[in-house]
Amino acid sequence: MRIPRAPGDSYAGWCPFHGDCVEGLIAGPALAARFGAKAEDLPADGPEWELFVHDLAGLLHNLMTGFAPERIAIGGGVMGAHEALFPRVRARLVESIGGYGSFAGLDMDVLIGPPGLGDMAGPLGSIAVGLGAI
Repeated sequence: MRIPRAPGDSYAGWCPFHGDCVEGLIAGPALAARFGAKAEDLPADGPEWELFVHDLAGLLHNLMTGFAPERIAIGGGVMGAHEALFPRVRARLVESIGGYGSFAGLDMDVLIGPPGLGDMAGPLGSIAVGLGAI
């Protein structure tokens, strides 16, 4: 998915297919290539995170306005290592949504967060879908 770039952001992106798509901007390997360090090694208050927050909020904005999900669970290595970024991402999303339609006043703490099952969300979710199909 493409998102509006932050002003002054000229990083070409890491994705071998699309360059500066969301994966090419915020995936773990993209951050390592972009900032010269793995996400878990970047300081929690580092300026690098401002671009990450901007880009992730752009993705969430598109997901909300395109699909109106009831919950968005964000897991993976980057957010798993830096869950303290959730409040910044939520605040940027509220700013981006700008009171648009039914999204105004939503409880972003409920809407956006880590998966309830942590690192087991993928495997256990797959099992649940399989059992439901039987």
